[in-house]
Amino acid sequence: MVYFFQGVLGLARLAVSFYLKDDLHLDPAETAVIMGLSSLPWLVKPLYGFISDSVPLFGYRRRSYLVLSGLLGAFSWSLMAGFVDSKYSAASCILLGSFSVAFSDVVVESMVVE
Repeated sequence: MVYFFQGVLGLARLAVSFYLKDDLHLDPAETAVIMGLSSLPWLVKPLYGFISDSVPLFGYRRRSYLVLSGLLGAFSWSLMAGFVDSKYSAASCILLGSFSVAFSDVVVESMVVE
C-alpha cells in the first residue's frame, strides 16, 4: 500500500510543479532548487532505519513510525493545500512531505525484510 501511495505522489509532484510555476510564479531555476531540496531526506535513509530499529515508540519499533510518518505527510499536504502562499512555505511543506515518504519507505522496507 505504501508503494501505491509513492506512485500516486509521483502524480502529485507534477501538480506541485505546476502550482509553483503558475500560482507562485516561480521561474524554472527556483522550482528546480525547491525540487532538489526535496531529495535531501532521501540521502539519509540509513539514519531513519537506525532510529526506527533502536528507539521504539509506543511499544512498537516500526508500526508507530509508519503511522507518524503518514500523519506527517498528510499534515504537510494539508498545509500545502490551505496555507502556502510563498516559495519558502512551499519549500518547507514539500521538504516535510518528502521526509515523511522517505521515512515510511525505510520502515516498510525493513518490515518486508523482517
